[in-house]
Amino acid sequence: AVLGSILLGQSFPEAQGRPIERYAYADPSMFGGIWQEDANLERELDSEACDCAAPPEAEWGRFRRDLDRNLRADPAFSGAWVHVLCREAYGTIFRYAGPQPMDGTSLRGTKCAAGPAAMAIVCARSSLLRFQETSKWRWFSGVVKEEGSGVGDLMGDISLAECLGACEARLNCNSVALGPYGCHLKDRCCTGEDELHPDSGNGYQTYYLADCQGESPDDDVDDVDEEEAKTLLEEVVFLFDLSLQLVEKCVHCFDGAGWSFSISELLTNRIRLTEVVLGAGEEQGGALAELRSLQWSRQGLQRVAGGASPGDGAPYRALARATLRWARKQNSEIGFWHILLNPSKVDAEGKKFERNEEDARTARLWADTGYVKWSWEEDEEMCSLVARSRSSSASPQILGAPRILNTGSGPLAPAPLNCGEPLGTVRVVAADGLARLYLRLYDVLALQPQNLPAQCPVEELRSCFPRDHFDISHMRNALDHTMDPLEGIRQMLEVTRPGGWVLLRHARNEGSAGMFQVGLHQWSFDATQIEGELHFYIWNPALRVDVTSWLRKTGIAAVIRTELRSHPGKIDTEEDPEYIFVDIQKPR
Repeated sequence: AVLGSILLGQSFPEAQGRPIERYAYADPSMFGGIWQEDANLERELDSEACDCAAPPEAEWGRFRRDLDRNLRADPAFSGAWVHVLCREAYGTIFRYAGPQPMDGTSLRGTKCAAGPAAMAIVCARSSLLRFQETSKWRWFSGVVKEEGSGVGDLMGDISLAECLGACEARLNCNSVALGPYGCHLKDRCCTGEDELHPDSGNGYQTYYLADCQGESPDDDVDDVDEEEAKTLLEEVVFLFDLSLQLVEKCVHCFDGAGWSFSISELLTNRIRLTEVVLGAGEEQGGALAELRSLQWSRQGLQRVAGGASPGDGAPYRALARATLRWARKQNSEIGFWHILLNPSKVDAEGKKFERNEEDARTARLWADTGYVKWSWEEDEEMCSLVARSRSSSASPQILGAPRILNTGSGPLAPAPLNCGEPLGTVRVVAADGLARLYLRLYDVLALQPQNLPAQCPVEELRSCFPRDHFDISHMRNALDHTMDPLEGIRQMLEVTRPGGWVLLRHARNEGSAGMFQVGLHQWSFDATQIEGELHFYIWNPALRVDVTSWLRKTGIAAVIRTELRSHPGKIDTEEDPEYIFVDIQKPR
């Protein structure tokens, strides 16, 4: 709290009367570790991170060209060329990139981060394809002495996807030879058991259809057992996270640099991979089944940097890095709830779970009865607030039923409130950015909760709910888990009715203790006095904003009240962190 207050007092332009838009960027190097690296990256903004024009520029250039041409011919990103390109790139990835302590990745002998990032994605996809629509093709280096009759040629610089596609389009084509001078289609099934031509070491490779030799395209999948599937799943996660760590080094140039992938596409598929890891579990056959079901999305569905855009400069880049880290660290949040909700007290190996058993009993009580203490306010107090917000609405005739939003709910969706007359039953709608994973977790643990959370990140509430829909929008100890907390507050106000309230209840400077690297805790909240008023701040080592001033400048809040309290859930609070209670009323 002291460190946060010092930073807030020194670093906020608002405190000195200079208006800013959204977040202010601050040099995070004093925090060391990844924050020192972020500061270095921000100072340099080296175009070489994506241009990759320095040695070994030929290696990066060849890979980028082959990737682009093959994806244009095979937009599904699913052909045999993926395996071939990975085989050529795998060694290059680890020659120039590798993990380092404290959640980072280092580059060796190059400034090109985009190259090994794209290579890691291709190799992750190659591993996934082993369990899905398997390739019809087998291949080996060189050309055979007796190739049979030609059934067509594609001369020039031809991609593998184009070459194999041309063969598949001809009924009498069973193999191809692809090399520097083009793609040559053959009627004979040329395999690696055939005698090679003496001059076969000239850059050519031969590809043949598996079924022309009586092989089944599914043979590779059938040969993979559950243990190997789990090992390969770990490899996929490692490669994926390596790519995201490398993209952190080039967020300023990766999109639009010609590497065929977007940051949004990588985020979307990393989130899908989290679901696969969850479903794999300990059940026999789980990993195989999950890997076979995962579908790659070429569309970027996940927003990058919340409410910011590249034009926002340093704040956008800092938010983009936060988004990439958020995607990598979902597993920790899901793992926490997996242990807490598990009916057993031990894991599959008989080891006792490391968990707070009182919290575990609370979670199980919710699973069994639907009861959960989701707000620090008592039910009567929340009902009273709903009634007051409705009585002060500018348009009481179109209010609809009374309802409360509990966003960032986690897996524990509360039951409705019984508020008595005149409100009656008040529904509490739970929403969370990881809800789809929690729904999967219920299945894994064979739970059947009475109430379920809706899939909706706080930064996208307006995409999930109508404008002016809730009397109260509430969030407890979750805004610090988000990618863009300021955008989250704006979205909460959008879905709150005129005269209604946004309630924020958070521990003070929660992310600071773990240097903003523990789980999803990438932000801290603090408060400081400015001209006799307690202002609410959001900050991390790179970004900070006086939320009170921002709300006033934007005109989206009529009332803003900030209060520091002791831990509301403890009797002895001397050693417990202070809590920040923020009440924001939407204008009527």
